[in-house]
Formats: sequence, C-alpha cells, structure tokens
Amino acid sequence: GPVRHWTIQGAATQALPPSPMSNGTPNQAYPITPIKSFSDKREYRIVNLKNELNAILISDPDSDKAGAALDVHVGHFSDPELLPGLAHFLEHMLFMGTKKFPSENLYSQLVSKHGGRSNAFTSTENTNYYFDVVPDKLEVILELFAGFFTEPLFTPSATEREMKAVHSENAQNLQNDAWRQFQLLKTTSNPKHPFSKFGTGNLQTLRDAPKEKGVDTRSELLKFHKKFYSANIMKLCILGKQSLDDLEKLAVKYFSDVENKSVAVPTWPSLPFPKEDMGFLFKIVPIKDLRRLDLMWPMPPVRGHYKKKPNSLLSHLLGHEGQGSILSALKNKGWANELSAGLNQECTSFSAFAVSIDLTPRGLENYEGILKIIYQYVRVVKRATDKQWEDIFAECRDVAAMNFRFKGKESPFSYTSSVAGKMQKYNLPDVLEGPYKYEKLDLKLVREYVDTMNPRNMRVHLVSHDFKEKTTEKEMWYETEYSREKISEELIKVLESLPEVRCL
Repeated sequence: GPVRHWTIQGAATQALPPSPMSNGTPNQAYPITPIKSFSDKREYRIVNLKNELNAILISDPDSDKAGAALDVHVGHFSDPELLPGLAHFLEHMLFMGTKKFPSENLYSQLVSKHGGRSNAFTSTENTNYYFDVVPDKLEVILELFAGFFTEPLFTPSATEREMKAVHSENAQNLQNDAWRQFQLLKTTSNPKHPFSKFGTGNLQTLRDAPKEKGVDTRSELLKFHKKFYSANIMKLCILGKQSLDDLEKLAVKYFSDVENKSVAVPTWPSLPFPKEDMGFLFKIVPIKDLRRLDLMWPMPPVRGHYKKKPNSLLSHLLGHEGQGSILSALKNKGWANELSAGLNQECTSFSAFAVSIDLTPRGLENYEGILKIIYQYVRVVKRATDKQWEDIFAECRDVAAMNFRFKGKESPFSYTSSVAGKMQKYNLPDVLEGPYKYEKLDLKLVREYVDTMNPRNMRVHLVSHDFKEKTTEKEMWYETEYSREKISEELIKVLESLPEVRCL
C-alpha cells in the first residue's frame, strides 16, 4: 500500500548472454539454473512440471530451517463485483482441511509443533502462501500444503469463523493511516478498473450483503478456486537441506496433480487513473498527527522493463538527498524533514510513481512552493543529455551490482515467499538477479517515463490535522475525511513554465 523508502535496485557487472524467451514459453529449455549472487552458496534449479507448474528448488545443506511457498497469479482485482474481499477470504479458507487430511487445524498445528510458522497474503494480482519448518519435517508439511491446491475442503463450519477473522483483520487496519490512504486512492480511482475495489473484505461484504442478494459466499468461493487456481499460473519454491535431485522429486511427487486449466493471467483494458481524473488536490485528515505531501504521476507498466529500470533511475534522481536535490532545497527553506521517491503502485498493466514528503508546518502552508521546486527539478531532469543519462545509469548499475554481489542471506521463511513471487515477474533465469539487473540504458524509454511527470498528469495528496472539520467527503470503507478540488489552471500554467535553473 504505502510508499516505501525506495532504494536503488540494480545488477551484476559481468556481461550476460541474452536471456531465453520470457516466462513460461514452451520452447524454454528446462531445467534452468538462475544467475545467483557471488556470495550465495545455495544451489538452485528451476523445473517445469508436466502440468506447466514452474518450481524453483533451493538446496542449502547449512540451513537450520526448510520451507516452501506457492504464489498464484490472481488477487483481489479478480474479486466478483458482489463480493469484495473474496480472494482474501479464499486465502483464509484454503487452510481449512483437505480430502486426505480433513482436520481443519492440522496444518497450523503440525507446522508449529515442528518449530515452524505459516503465513499467506493477498495482493492486487497475487496470492502467496508459505511456511517454514525444521528440515527433517519438510516432506510431512509439504504433503499437507500441496493438498490445499489439489483438493481443499473449504469446510462449511469454518466459513463463518474465517469471515470473522477477515473482519477483525480489517478492523485492525481501520485506524492505520497507510491503509486509509491506500484505500482512498483506490476508492477515488476509475470505478471501471478493479484498482478501485476494496480488497480486504469484512462481514458486510462477505456475509450480509451477499445474503440479502441471495448469493452463497461459499459456492462463489468454490467457483473462484475452480476458475483461477490453475497450475499454469502458479509458481512454487521449495528450500531444504536435501540435494536438488531430492527436492525435485518432492515437487514432482506432490505438485504434479495440481490441475492445469490453462488459465490466462487476468488483464484489464481500462486504466485506474485516466487523464480526466488527473490534476486534483486531495486534502486528507489522518489519524496520527502527520503532515505529508504525496505527489503521484501514473505511468505505463514497468515490469517488462526490469533490465532497463527507467523507474529506478528516476527514484535515484528525485530521491537523492545530497546537494542540489529536491530535499536539500526544501530543507534550506525549512519546509521538509524527509523525502522518498519511487513506484508506489506496480501492477501488470500500470504503475504510478510518487514523491512523498514529510512536511514541517511551514511546508504545509507553502505546498504550492514545494510543487514549484519539484517541477523545477523535473525540468532539469527533462533537459538531461544522453551523456548525463549514461553516467546515472552506470552509477545505479554499479551500486546495484555491488548490492547483489554482497547480498545478505535471507531467512527461509521470507525467502521462499519472495522468490515464488519474483518468478511471476521476471524471466526465469533472472529470478534472483532481476531486482538488481541493469542491462542497458534505453534513452527513448526513460524519456517516455519522464514525460509523464507533468502537472496535468498529477494527483496531489495533502495530509494534515489542519483539515479537520473543513472536509466535504468521507471514504466509504475507512470513513477517512477528505475533500477533493481541481488544481487551478493558473497554478498548472505556472508549473508548466517555470524559469530555467541549472541546478537547485
């Protein structure tokens, strides 16, 4: 949801052969050995099971835990109109017993009995399930885990209880400013695009509203699972002390039976932030005493450009904090404490880039002045020469290559989850290196992204307690108080025609 402090992402220095066809193309030769970090002692192999399920096996004889994760390329964007939160509810219900092991709590009991933990999350376009356990119990848990994807029961008795669990999860988020602002962005986006949905769900959306309309939530759940839970859009990661051959046998034994329904990954034609919705200022009342300015520009999707990273070059430029940066100019005026810049939405069909600033009281009063400083800086970026872009690219590439080379070792619990998720985003040989990879600068592409950074394509959020009792609207899911106003043509024109500065 919220904008994170963005770090530069980057790549290995050696020149690499051109990578094979992208993800999941049939003519890719398996097994694949992904490029790994110089300091990574684990062994890796990617295989393609007979049902088109891609699995990555990670052999680590020194690991104190084993684990696995499975990522399904479907999330709350695919919720039926009548059932907001259904994908998330399914994520809760999936653990409630299987045909072979019908007991509802067996999985969670065994995982904790054997020194492990389990978790899952639902995002806009993915659902990710993962666990860790003491190494010699990997197969026991894996057999249970695999059953969730082959023959889950979705026991009727668990339905009401898990609806309540979803409801209380949502209740905990209600007072969280990051969740509130994320949903405000969603609710005020294009209603024709699924980004506008409420993804968490609660008793109203999962139980009461469907009941009134004569819709049975559990049968909708079974339909959703039957439709989308298909081997060809799943990615599996298994990590253990065993050899790669033995891990591969486990993958084949337990996951070859997941049904392949040859599902296409869902796509949407419309955009969440169409041109006519841009150029608005939102004044938002937070729960905590925050003062922030978020400036967002919708951009084309970046996922296919991970070897070129136009967005990372921009976050490097707008987010840096040294002399001549946006932040140093704002600090000199006493307007800001912190700044971060980077993607705040990254989906298959769109992305959005945000500059987020922690304001001083004076900065809040002078938010128009802050916008001027940002656009003066953007103007400098727009005028950058080819040579300047080449230098910036080389700098980002070298830092990233260094970070990849000396990458720390992650815990199996989070690592399996993250690797399974990355298999959905990167060409398989690049699944480990993808976030660090800078292969070549594409000037035309970079300039296309820079061109989206214009005042007619922006949306501004101002967040402060100062707006209490001065707002006109309430967001329906979190009851966040806000008002929305069109940014004046006068200010837009000023931002479009700022005087030249060499640097700030």
